[in-house]
Amino acid sequence: MCAKRNFVIVLSLIAAMLSASTGCDAQVSEKTLHQKLGWKAEDFFADPKVIELCRAIEKDDLKEIEALIAGGVDVNAKGKDNMTPLMWAFPDEKLSRFEMLLRAGADPNVYITSDLGVPNGFTKGDSVTHMACRTYFPYFKAVFENGGDPNLIDGRSIRSGETPIFSVVEGAVPDSKERIKLLIEKGADVNHCLKDFSGGGNVLLYAAIHYGQYDICSFLIDQGCDPSVYDHDFSSKLTHILVRANISPDFASSQQITDYHNLVAKIEAMGESMEEARAYFKKRFDPMISRAGKMKFRKEQQAANKAAWLARQAAKEKAVVDEKQTAESHKESKQQEKQ
Repeated sequence: MCAKRNFVIVLSLIAAMLSASTGCDAQVSEKTLHQKLGWKAEDFFADPKVIELCRAIEKDDLKEIEALIAGGVDVNAKGKDNMTPLMWAFPDEKLSRFEMLLRAGADPNVYITSDLGVPNGFTKGDSVTHMACRTYFPYFKAVFENGGDPNLIDGRSIRSGETPIFSVVEGAVPDSKERIKLLIEKGADVNHCLKDFSGGGNVLLYAAIHYGQYDICSFLIDQGCDPSVYDHDFSSKLTHILVRANISPDFASSQQITDYHNLVAKIEAMGESMEEARAYFKKRFDPMISRAGKMKFRKEQQAANKAAWLARQAAKEKAVVDEKQTAESHKESKQQEKQ
């Protein structure tokens, strides 16, 4: 199953280290990871104190880092391409120094503006917050207990609006459920949708498409994620993704197949229809219908889906208003009885 794979940043950093290393084995072993990445503090920062901090980070000298912080060094200094001391501390998994910077007020929500010279390891628009969600590195809890924004929009794909919950799903890390739960506790919107319009796809669609994480889909639904939400153009929702999923034993693991059927049972019990999704695809790809006819059908279905979605949203909003009014009326009645 794809969830067992190492995350791309881990592999990319290793590849970057190997490609940057030259000379004999003895020389390679003496290099720090930052040197292997081609990073020099003075190439990113001008402030001598910040350069000292980066060098202390590179040496993992906790006493020196503590002394520099106590001396007032700017832990939120932004250097070339928005490099920060916290991003400088990210690559080689040293949690103690990373937490030290966060406790001193380092901001994990800063977007870098280039690949920092490591095109296969970093991406313009990324942030420590999102990278901590996607990687196996032990930084996740520390980030979200020290200022990580649970609803930060991923700068790599600002138009689609991915938040940390999407990044956790993207990383497919073993502790995804624990991470998602913590994000929700910190205020993450589990029904945040991609694209600007509220009917865009939520993280359920993302989890089903990315590596068939059906168990995570069920978990997300238990946390309040709505399986009736469509993608950005109102053509597909979770049932459509599941109908077209390949769950043959040659492709999916036995656990993945079990998770798939459990998810189907869960959403059908909530009123979602796999049969309707099958009927939609049957007509959409019917060889007896002309291309123009299929396009017309698709647009009509999208319009109907959008209308139905808006009607449901209006009903939900009305229910919230009615509940609030009922509560207020009940409160007023209690006050009048006391008088």
